[in-house]
Amino acid sequence: MRNITISSLFFLWAIFAQAQNWHFGNPSKTTEIESILAQFDEDRKLQYLALAPNINYDALNNSFNIGISVSNLTNYFQTRHRNRIEKARLKVQLEEKAFREEIQAAADLEKANINILEFQAAFQEYIIQALNFDIYTQLYQIQQGKHQAGDITTEDFLRQKLSFTNQFQNLLMQAERLLIKTRSLQDPNLANSSTSILQFQKEKLLQTAKNFGVLGAEPLDTRGEDKSKE
Repeated sequence: MRNITISSLFFLWAIFAQAQNWHFGNPSKTTEIESILAQFDEDRKLQYLALAPNINYDALNNSFNIGISVSNLTNYFQTRHRNRIEKARLKVQLEEKAFREEIQAAADLEKANINILEFQAAFQEYIIQALNFDIYTQLYQIQQGKHQAGDITTEDFLRQKLSFTNQFQNLLMQAERLLIKTRSLQDPNLANSSTSILQFQKEKLLQTAKNFGVLGAEPLDTRGEDKSKE
């Protein structure tokens, strides 16, 4: 339990450390944020025109009057101050969003890696069981020969056949489940190679079962039962 806790804490720390430095490892994110902030400034660059002086023509005196509105001046500096605050807030929001995305990306990657490890373990277990089934098939073939020779009863042979059929069905279902799991693997090479092996094993299983009459009804050879009664 302690080892699991320590591993979990280390994993969380690694994600946090990676996310804290997201802008170093993800230059595209930094460029995206800088572009948005630059557009923010671009959209407001003409606000300085509010400081343009008012020009009036005095027809009586035949002169021009130039004046600056104190109200416009005040509004300009207030707007400029608000823009700085909004830009700073926008930058924080964008960085927080990038931080969350980086955390999610790290979590998704870890989940994909765990999925691969779990699949590899299940796949290796299946291969071992498939190899054992090859040996069990040979033993079943021997039992079938003994039954045909009358060395064992039909009842004993049917028990062997039932056990053989159950093992065949279990392996076939495992192959089907693993084939479904290959579709969610993030490693294309692993998915393709595993699919090929599983398809081969599945066809081999079906052919073996067909050869021994597991897939369909087959007339039962009762010679073994008759000879045992003699």
